[in-house]
Amino acid sequence: MRFLIVTFMLVCVAPVAQAQYETAEEFLQRPNTEFKERHLATMAEGIEWYNSYLVTKMKQTGAFCPPDNLSITRTQYLSIFKVYVEKNPRGRDNPVGMALLNSLIYAFPCKG
Repeated sequence: MRFLIVTFMLVCVAPVAQAQYETAEEFLQRPNTEFKERHLATMAEGIEWYNSYLVTKMKQTGAFCPPDNLSITRTQYLSIFKVYVEKNPRGRDNPVGMALLNSLIYAFPCKG
């Protein structure tokens, strides 16, 4: 049920977000790697806080499930993002934030 709600929200927001924000493909074309790493790490922190909230306060399965002892570096966020965009061509047109969320879900799927 939660998956359906999140999917519905993303579908409803996607057209508006795409009109206002750069796409994942545009973001990856930026020349400054340090900027991309910092930007993704900052966005990921917020996404991870929300994911933790789902698990700890709402007692739901998170949108993504990284190992408990994992600490992701800025460089790793960029690598995870690139892999997702390369393997999922439809994700190239998504806003950066949505593509980052999808890349974390892709990299760290929840079991069961």
